[in-house]
Amino acid sequence: MSIVRKPTCRILLVEDQVEHQDLILRHLRDNAYYSVESRTSAFASESLALLQQEEFDVLLLDLSLPDSGPEDTLREFTEKFPHLPIIVLTSLIDPKLIENAIDWGAQDFLDKGQLNAEIVARSIRYSIQRKQTLNHLAQQNEALRTFSHTVAHEIKSPLQSVTIALHLLNEIVDLDKDEKLRKLMRLGIESTEYLTSLVGELLEFAKYEHEASKDVPVELSSVIQEVVRDLQSSHDFDDVVIDTSEALPVVLGSRMQIARVFSNLIENAVKYRNKETLVVRVRAKSSQDGWLISVEDNGRGIAEKYQKKIFQLLYRVKSNDDVGGTGIGLSFTRQIVERHGGKIWVESKLGEGSTFYVLFHQ
Repeated sequence: MSIVRKPTCRILLVEDQVEHQDLILRHLRDNAYYSVESRTSAFASESLALLQQEEFDVLLLDLSLPDSGPEDTLREFTEKFPHLPIIVLTSLIDPKLIENAIDWGAQDFLDKGQLNAEIVARSIRYSIQRKQTLNHLAQQNEALRTFSHTVAHEIKSPLQSVTIALHLLNEIVDLDKDEKLRKLMRLGIESTEYLTSLVGELLEFAKYEHEASKDVPVELSSVIQEVVRDLQSSHDFDDVVIDTSEALPVVLGSRMQIARVFSNLIENAVKYRNKETLVVRVRAKSSQDGWLISVEDNGRGIAEKYQKKIFQLLYRVKSNDDVGGTGIGLSFTRQIVERHGGKIWVESKLGEGSTFYVLFHQ
């Protein structure tokens, strides 16, 4: 009778309590799926060094380590080893901790008081499969981003040439004698200007997608001041009041990306305002989940049926006015907020205004 060889699985177990180490190692030896090769460590720093020196298939990680806190531990491992499946071990079942661990990049969550060989092996198998799927999707998304960036870049130069040619033709040809030709010329110029704007935003979108987000303290008050100053140079701010009279917090993230979030939100309020004086209020509220920042305006508002769709890429709400847009700005904004581990949504009523909420987890 032939013997079926079990696949080898190299596991790094990071656990500071010896009795828990022994229990988990016994379950690993007794499992029916893998031939396990394991290393153990009781410290985050030592484990990080081991991962740099050796190849492992799975990391079993206790979050309560002597030299690192739960959030710092998991984030450091996922940032430095993003392709490695991580299974979190804990003696305390905290629903909030479970949710956060998954958000931070863990593939599974095991209660040390409920373990056996079958549970451990199944978790390892499924975690490896899920991580392989996620890694494959990440590679496909990266290839797609590279392709879209290349296409947008290749289109940009000839599109600028067409736009210049149309403007020159518009000056040369006597359009007063031909109403149909004048309409066609205006349509051509408007269409190429829209495409130029779209290509530019796609290139910027791709740039931010590739930029690593470094967490540094960001003072929202100074960011909002800079954003408003920049917008005033390119938009009509007559009858516009930006109210930041209340103190705003310091959040962690990329200053450039966070500035883009609030630039997009305030710019949209200015672009889609009513004819009356526009008031934009930026406020902050501390909550159990972090800092909730609101950007409220008294503009024209957004119909309920559009309030989720506006965050989709290239989605534009149809209107009868001449306010242009590419449908990228709010999708871009959502991507940045989510890359910072946050959430964004809108509450709005037609004719009364909109409030965009941005939640930064701290």
